[in-house]
Amino acid sequence: MSQRLSPYTPISEIKKMREGSRVAINLFAKIAEAGIPRMTKGIGTDYYIGFKLADGSCQFGVSITIFAPTVADLPRIHSVGDIICLHNVEVKVYKGESGESIFCSFNKRKSSYAFFDKEGSTGVIPYKISASFRATNYVSKYLDQLRSLSLEHYQPDANRQQDAIVSLLLLKELEEGKVCDILCQVVHVCRIPSGDGLILYVWDGTDTPPVTFKSNLNIEESTPTPMQTESSPLSSEILSSFPRIGTVLRVIAPNDFEHIFDVPGREQWIKFCNVTCELRSEIMIGVMNLDSKVFILSDEYQSVKHRERIYNERKASDLGQIPLTCSLQTSHVTVTDYETVPYSTLMESIHSEELLSSKCVVRVVASLPWRGEHLHSVNRSVRARLTLEDPTARLHAYIYEEDWVQFIGPDTGADDITRKMMKLLGIRNPPTGEKEMALRNPPWVKCCLRKFHRDENDKVGTMRFQIFGTRLIGDAVNDQAQGEGGAQVEVTEGVTADRPIIID
Repeated sequence: MSQRLSPYTPISEIKKMREGSRVAINLFAKIAEAGIPRMTKGIGTDYYIGFKLADGSCQFGVSITIFAPTVADLPRIHSVGDIICLHNVEVKVYKGESGESIFCSFNKRKSSYAFFDKEGSTGVIPYKISASFRATNYVSKYLDQLRSLSLEHYQPDANRQQDAIVSLLLLKELEEGKVCDILCQVVHVCRIPSGDGLILYVWDGTDTPPVTFKSNLNIEESTPTPMQTESSPLSSEILSSFPRIGTVLRVIAPNDFEHIFDVPGREQWIKFCNVTCELRSEIMIGVMNLDSKVFILSDEYQSVKHRERIYNERKASDLGQIPLTCSLQTSHVTVTDYETVPYSTLMESIHSEELLSSKCVVRVVASLPWRGEHLHSVNRSVRARLTLEDPTARLHAYIYEEDWVQFIGPDTGADDITRKMMKLLGIRNPPTGEKEMALRNPPWVKCCLRKFHRDENDKVGTMRFQIFGTRLIGDAVNDQAQGEGGAQVEVTEGVTADRPIIID
């Protein structure tokens, strides 16, 4: 099959090719999405990188995969939106479960490429070419057209049978057990200490949904609720660089994706395909496998602009720090002495040096202790350690003796304390024994936090939070249970106060 240097075949014509077609073409297009280098499956003798291309002839795109014997031999683009010129690539059409798919195959011996800067600063001179590439007289014409091409309405994942773009979920739409595609910025990457993979920390400005807890509060002293999914927390320096609003989702990935370390900057929007949502330590995470894919997207995409608009509007709002699933109009569990003070997230409370006192909307996911008989008339300076959670972080907050009466109410007996704590912790039916714990869905509550350090010479290591200016309201958990159609809750004593609870 002879090579035809011109004219270049538009993607609209490529999309008309039928199943079984094998045609060699030349293609001039804009890079709408760029993959990261990966090793081929099986024996893994080659590396490859994929690109998704657009040329303005239709709203759909076409994929091209380039192979090389080493990672160093693969082409590296300056940025998404750059221009690629391909000569003598073979178009292949195959039929899958979702319809016909079309992609271009790059032959290491016959095909050639050239990459041009999207801004035009280099004119018609490519910044990267393969050894056998020969320029044509059409370069200047196509570069002018493609550099001015907008990708705003481009639909890379649509084909002839499916006109709708594959849905990219926001983090607020994730569900346990669901396999999905997400579009996020990567704020940090690290290796799992055991060497079994990577942890990607991704963010899109929204909050992952709150989860239902199954852990046993009766063993909170010996087996505390984990504060993070990792075996050890990230350094304060790294955590302080994370966004203060919105969930930073942990995504576990195989080492096959290690070249995501090479993606420049945190501003890049990256699409993660085939991510499974799981719960670990009762925190939502994502899990990738070898069939997952990663693509860096153009910032012109509608889906990118949509996420940026959501975050900018949230950041500008007076209530932007409140979890997206919380309605202050229906949250009647606590009140504070500082109702007019602006809200903060836990991430802001932890890492802001100026913010020593804050008001947050949180869920109390654990308490040590939690039963009335362990909290009533106890002679200790710290009455309880609460584990607080919002979409940005978890932390321990302590209720000291001087704040306890205000928090729980004066002259409150042990049974009433248990009822109030059940409401706070989202327990609808009490456990009947030491080893049993009912499912719980803690409500969103308001609380005031004061930050202090036990050792001024080690502020990070000795940081503590104290709950103050906050009180529980309402009769008991019955308020919420009856409103949700639940039966009236009757307190059953299952654990006796036969020894003091140790709170660190």
